[in-house]
Amino acid sequence: MHTREEAMNPVQRIANLCMLAVAFGCGGRTEFQQTVGQGGSRAAGGDASSGAAGRDASPGAAGGNGSAPQTGGSSGAREQGGSAGAQPTSGGTHGLWVPRNGFDEVSFDTMGAISSFAVDASGNVYWASESLIEDDTLGFYLTRLGADGRVTWTQRVSGQSRWLGVDDAGTIYQLRNVNRVAVVDKRSSEGKWLWSREVAEAGPDSSSLRLGRDGALYLATRLGEHLWKFDSNGSLLWTWNGPGSFGVSSFAADANGKVYVRTRVKPEADLPSGTKGQESPTDGLFWTLDNSGKALSRRHFVTGFEGTAGAVIYLETGPVNFEVTSGGLLLSVAVKSAGLFDIAGDAVWTHDAADLQPASRAYGLIGVLSAGRCGACVASLSGLYAFDAAGKQTETLLLNDDDTFARSWAADQGDNIYVLIARNEPQTLALRRYHGASGWMSSGPGR
Repeated sequence: MHTREEAMNPVQRIANLCMLAVAFGCGGRTEFQQTVGQGGSRAAGGDASSGAAGRDASPGAAGGNGSAPQTGGSSGAREQGGSAGAQPTSGGTHGLWVPRNGFDEVSFDTMGAISSFAVDASGNVYWASESLIEDDTLGFYLTRLGADGRVTWTQRVSGQSRWLGVDDAGTIYQLRNVNRVAVVDKRSSEGKWLWSREVAEAGPDSSSLRLGRDGALYLATRLGEHLWKFDSNGSLLWTWNGPGSFGVSSFAADANGKVYVRTRVKPEADLPSGTKGQESPTDGLFWTLDNSGKALSRRHFVTGFEGTAGAVIYLETGPVNFEVTSGGLLLSVAVKSAGLFDIAGDAVWTHDAADLQPASRAYGLIGVLSAGRCGACVASLSGLYAFDAAGKQTETLLLNDDDTFARSWAADQGDNIYVLIARNEPQTLALRRYHGASGWMSSGPGR
């Protein structure tokens, strides 16, 4: 999302951030990466990394397997750009956080266009900018904003950021597109580069990276059913390959390393066609893998629909787009519903979007949040909806502007909620921070 002003002067805001981080040099550095190379057959149940048929990972069912760690591939080097600095900047009481009515905000004028952000347990914010070409090199800026609102460091990194996450200590994990190659990075909370890994078989624009509750990293593809597990040192522990080719649509890992994966399969029912350009419907396969990548179970979830041909909404069932909660359950959201599921895929509770209150704002469900104040929250374009263990809606946090929409939500361990918002008029981005109960309203009895 770019404004005319940004197009006229694309690097000015980044230059301002570098000036704020006075001890930081926006210079260059070369970092070395281990490459995870291609290998092996693509047969159903085959071992992708050994080049031979692998052990059976799904007894009694056609399934994928946990393969031996891949250590092959050539080592390479890619220009990352930037060097880490850690001295805080000077500034006012709130730094870049500007107090508003019920929340703090970092404006687009300061932050510019960003592609993703993450928050650590202490409320430090990390963001990756949209990529720009400087000195004939495509790259983006990775920045840390302290909880006090001061920029502590910023650095230029090559390629395009495709996912950004942090653990409670602020260790940074990132997925980048570097010359059409998927690269996974780890950096310290101070921005110091620790390692990078290329994954040759993962398309960077069709893959997702997640940090499991076990502390491991998981990379999955949406084109082809492949899942990689890395330890905290970047070593590849195993690769799982499903029997189909539709791709992994969601995945998460619990504290014990058990992994839950949803893939897509041709629907059993004869579903009507959608509108032109609408993605074809699929049923879901819900897999459970042990901590070695071996498939323990597989369950089929059918897809329904509402409407008529040409104006159809496909209704997926079971855990769809999910996250593992601190209690080890699966908090999930679909196009028009949300729910909590046990690890077998059975519903603990579910709600249609129309059940959420206020119903007039309950549209555009975009994800779930299970961290900090939000033990079980459902996120939409216009608000955040909190539920207790029984599925009762307890609180709601609504954006207060009709022309303001949420792109993503996050939480720290200090009772604060963060949201990256987009505005229509003018088309800009901003980052908000809601403190404690600020902005929340009770959903009232009976919900």
